[in-house]
Amino acid sequence: MAGREGGAADGLRVRRGERNHQNYRLYQRRLLGNEIGRVAAALLAITLLFVVFVAFFSGPRLGEDWPWLAVLIAAPVACLGLVYLRVSTKWPYLLALGTDAGYTIGIVAGLLFPSTPTSGTALFVSVKMLASAMLLPWHPAAQAASAAMTLALYWLVGWHTERFVWQHSDFPHQVTGPLFAGIVSVVAALRSERLRRDLFAETQVAEQRAETNARFAAILSHELRNLLAGVLGYGEMLRDSIELTSEQAKARETIERQIALARQALEAIQVALDLSREQALARGDKQALDEVWQDLQKEYALRVIPPTVVLRWDISPDLPSTLVDTTKLKLVVRNLVDNALKFTPRGEVRVRVRASFDELTIDVSDTGIGIPPEKQPFIFEPFRRAAPEEFSQGIGLGLYIVSRLVEALGGTIRVESTVGQGTTFEVRIPLTVSPPEGGTGSGS
Repeated sequence: MAGREGGAADGLRVRRGERNHQNYRLYQRRLLGNEIGRVAAALLAITLLFVVFVAFFSGPRLGEDWPWLAVLIAAPVACLGLVYLRVSTKWPYLLALGTDAGYTIGIVAGLLFPSTPTSGTALFVSVKMLASAMLLPWHPAAQAASAAMTLALYWLVGWHTERFVWQHSDFPHQVTGPLFAGIVSVVAALRSERLRRDLFAETQVAEQRAETNARFAAILSHELRNLLAGVLGYGEMLRDSIELTSEQAKARETIERQIALARQALEAIQVALDLSREQALARGDKQALDEVWQDLQKEYALRVIPPTVVLRWDISPDLPSTLVDTTKLKLVVRNLVDNALKFTPRGEVRVRVRASFDELTIDVSDTGIGIPPEKQPFIFEPFRRAAPEEFSQGIGLGLYIVSRLVEALGGTIRVESTVGQGTTFEVRIPLTVSPPEGGTGSGS
């Protein structure tokens, strides 16, 4: 039995390894297709430098050499054209090898013209091999084949045109220089391949972990929602069964508070689930704007606020009659107010709400510890805490959630803060005004 299980495990590892290898090949093919355009542009730049180099030494013979120069420039230009036509996504390896071969033929063909300096050709042959190794994300075997083809063609044309003379002082430079460059290019391609494989493996592990975390978050949120739904249902049953007597009024108020907290927890879990999946936040229930602020004030009236802190609500009495996403808006305000209360040991937290015809402005200010200037650009990033060490509460997700909610509402958020004096968060959210039903919106 143990041997059978071990064989099954080995088979699973083999299949997983084959699948990872296939995934890497697809990744490398896609990467090569994306990079071939940049490589062609780089080769074209090198080609133009070589043309300038040849023109400088050719002088009057440049007119006779123009067919070769045209062939030399044609290879990378044709490659850029094929990239523009999206051919590179279909046959990236063929396009890369064709561009590489055309470029090599163009450079080596310069040896057929007497005005082309041999040393310059050797230099640009070496540069070409090194450039293809560093710029082309292809397999080392392809780089080895490219280098071998380049060297063979270069040496063949050199010996055929009698440019390479054994007794000449430039012979070692003309022959061995490109050889060493070819060897270095293959070594560089091997190293680049290893680095790409390591990066791909790390990316695969990170993606698997992210997928596992997303599944875990989905399962956890599903179970928590079921539990909270049960708590909410029993709480509502208990509330409805209690008569409004003076003795039971306090118990009913406590149950109302528990029901409200359970609803808030359900909303927060749904938002957390959407954020963990990196998907658009689900649309919440619609509610009149003035009713939203009435609910929030009642909610915080039931909360325990530190005795050294005063929570003030400054709500404009002429808010427009419009429906808003109450789930997201309440979560934004709750997070900002809770954050202000958390970092205000003593003083005041003020919520100021104003609205124009088409925009809602919410200012949540406090007289707390403030946020250092160097940390303010990062406070809306996940798991980035700006609080000092003595404030150990939180993991750095509250303001990130606020920013995502404000973004989902189509609004903006900004912060102004001074260390030791306090912080103000300003949220601006566009409004779509609804026609009033039997009157105007009431103030809070």
